[in-house]
Amino acid sequence: MRAREGARPLYATLLAVVLHLPFVLRYDLHFQPDFAISMLMSRAIALEGDRPIFFWAQAYLGTYGCYLTALLFRLFGVSVILACLVSLLIWACGVGLATALAARLLGRGGAWWAAVAAAVASPYANHYVTQPYTSYETAPVLSILAIAGLAWAERLVDRPLGARAAAGWIVLGLLLGFGWWTTRLFLPSLVAVALAILLCSGWRRVVVRRAALGMGLLLAAALLGGSPELIYRVSAQQPGEDAPSFGLAPRAEISTNFRQAVASLPAYFDGDSRARLPEGVSFAEALAIGTDPVPTDGVMPHVLAVVVNAVVRA
Repeated sequence: MRAREGARPLYATLLAVVLHLPFVLRYDLHFQPDFAISMLMSRAIALEGDRPIFFWAQAYLGTYGCYLTALLFRLFGVSVILACLVSLLIWACGVGLATALAARLLGRGGAWWAAVAAAVASPYANHYVTQPYTSYETAPVLSILAIAGLAWAERLVDRPLGARAAAGWIVLGLLLGFGWWTTRLFLPSLVAVALAILLCSGWRRVVVRRAALGMGLLLAAALLGGSPELIYRVSAQQPGEDAPSFGLAPRAEISTNFRQAVASLPAYFDGDSRARLPEGVSFAEALAIGTDPVPTDGVMPHVLAVVVNAVVRA
């Protein structure tokens, strides 16, 4: 029985790989400049000795995936398909983790539903999990690990701060720090873990004291997990105003973006297939402000774009 439960995440992982492998082999159908930059970074790491901490001209997307890709380049040569496989394998591991977590929290039925939903994924997700590393495929994996870490937090705040409990706080802190360096999309998970720890403490004085000690270990470990960013901040000549670590758009722009997002929702639900293409956001925004969306010729091969446009206009 236990062996069967252990095999379920493996089956989900394999299903995710099999379903997406054709898109890896035909990466040229939706290859874009960001993916080319990732490829060039991995090649520079493997062949030119470059050691970037963040994506070029940015300061908020960590490059661990580029180093994994560079290792494959050193072993097997530079290949776009190899680079795409790195993203797919990261995502597939996340599918296995989601299945295992669902089995623990929701039971067997929930685990299988989670396995199928995560393995199939959405068209927008498929666009990123079958292309060279961009960190978008990593954010869900780290978030799943953070959710699993909530179970640690719930037990740790009620446990005396011994060696095992301290190790738990440290591991959770390493995960949070690594996630913050990897992508700012991890921020919601970081906030959720912090709130869960506070809520689990129940504000009891003794437990809060233990949680405070644990949080100290967690924060120290988070600094270690995010140490690549600390190195960058200390050593970089100009961290770059054009690539801030974390910032919000101006208030007026946030308001405009929110109104356009709400107005664009019908584009996703009324059958307009252009809104479901890899760059469908641009179509949705155009529809929201009452302008005619641009042709799709630049998003996909011309022949396929003509077919899609003909179907949409029919």
